Amino acid sequence: MFCSPRSGLNLLVRLPQLNTVNKDSWAAESGGRKYGRLFGFIVAWWSSTAWTTFCASDSQAAANYLLSEINAFNLSFPTDVNNIDFRAVQWIVSEAFLAISVLMNWLPPRWYRYVFMAGCGVIVLDFLLNIIWLPIGVANTYGFQSAEFVFTGTYNYTGAPPVWNWYVPPLLSVVGRN
Repeated sequence: MFCSPRSGLNLLVRLPQLNTVNKDSWAAESGGRKYGRLFGFIVAWWSSTAWTTFCASDSQAAANYLLSEINAFNLSFPTDVNNIDFRAVQWIVSEAFLAISVLMNWLPPRWYRYVFMAGCGVIVLDFLLNIIWLPIGVANTYGFQSAEFVFTGTYNYTGAPPVWNWYVPPLLSVVGRN
């Protein structure tokens, strides 16, 4: 089956849970004749506000993850949130990620395959580095950790309570996916 923008639009019109802004949406219909426009407006406002917030919060989460590597590699850059230099770098990185995510919406559709190929390339590169380079780098520096350290030990440079070592990874594996 050939997929075109028109078929995507037809899909949005026919699936009410995907089309919250349409004048014939489920929200407007649930409000009836008297409150239909109000309900439709509230749902459309919530939807657009939510997606705007998601984009910004995902950008900041990616920046925070990237900057958390400063602690992981014991670099000499401050990571205290009260430090103005760290906050400035955190803001700049977040804004850069947000700009990338927003500007990609203005790419011509024929470039989308290159964006997809670049994303796949980063994933493949990450996989290869983890399989090939990481064990070699570890063996040449400090060596592999013992099984006791890997499975029962914790290594926390963040200053957060130790419970976060066990609470955050499962939470991020469930919540961190869009």
